[in-house]
Amino acid sequence: MGYYTDFNGSIDLPGLSEKDGKHLRNIVRRRFPDSSGEIRIEQDKDGYRLEIFANWKNYHEEFQRFVMAIVRAFPKCASGWIDASGEERDDSWALEVGEGKVMFIGFERVAKDRAVYFDAKGGRHHD
Repeated sequence: MGYYTDFNGSIDLPGLSEKDGKHLRNIVRRRFPDSSGEIRIEQDKDGYRLEIFANWKNYHEEFQRFVMAIVRAFPKCASGWIDASGEERDDSWALEVGEGKVMFIGFERVAKDRAVYFDAKGGRHHD
């Protein structure tokens, strides 16, 4: 039994060092050991980029904790957007990453259903 969710998006992490890149890879491996290419870490002259194209049997809280771990580790540089779409037609949402925060955006009430899930400056929220 379970519920599949499609994830599609990226998180940019400019200015990270090789040591930071190793830490990023460890976070991905620890949170999603069987991601097998569904989460790609790309490196270029500006830093790193996390590309996510996946269909996982889990609920959104698990994925949100993963994104919060990335922002917690790199609060000053992490930015991006990840769309999520569940099996039910009305189960579409997104995570917006920026300024040390992870914002949950529910598409059924775009303006009203925004909540800060994590703020690196304010300490722990929902994790």
